[in-house]
Amino acid sequence: MFDLDRRHLQVLAVRLTFDMRQKAESDSDRVLGALTPPLDTDNPPEMLTRMAVGYLKVLTSPDGIALYRAMVAEAPHFPELAANFFENGPGRATQHLADFLRLQKQRGKLAVGDATRDAAQFLGAVRGDLHLIAVLNARPPSKRQMDTAAKAAVETYCAGRA
Repeated sequence: MFDLDRRHLQVLAVRLTFDMRQKAESDSDRVLGALTPPLDTDNPPEMLTRMAVGYLKVLTSPDGIALYRAMVAEAPHFPELAANFFENGPGRATQHLADFLRLQKQRGKLAVGDATRDAAQFLGAVRGDLHLIAVLNARPPSKRQMDTAAKAAVETYCAGRA
């Protein structure tokens, strides 16, 4: 059907990689925006809840789902792209949240263990099944579902750190 030689396929692969990298960076910036709280907050649990809801909104948005699906599908073919996606997406989000947790620990407002581990576990709890459901059903969760998941993740995290 298509008569593409190796050179044309390489050009298409490079273009796809470039486009996907740009999309990943754009979505990563949106996630980090959701995880950027005022650092001088007097109510870390409330701020964590707001951050969690913002994170879920980006992650389960149509663009977020499309990017996730593309990364999963193309990771075996473009391992460098997958590594870049993780480093600049989920990895950056975890480190950004870890920085927030460290600061709250320094201020005596939150009990924090290993901040990077805590951040990764917290974001995993926030995602819960909502992200997978959105990926498989192609529909984002409702505002109520996101609020409930965010509050539950914050309550669990804070109870475990009390």
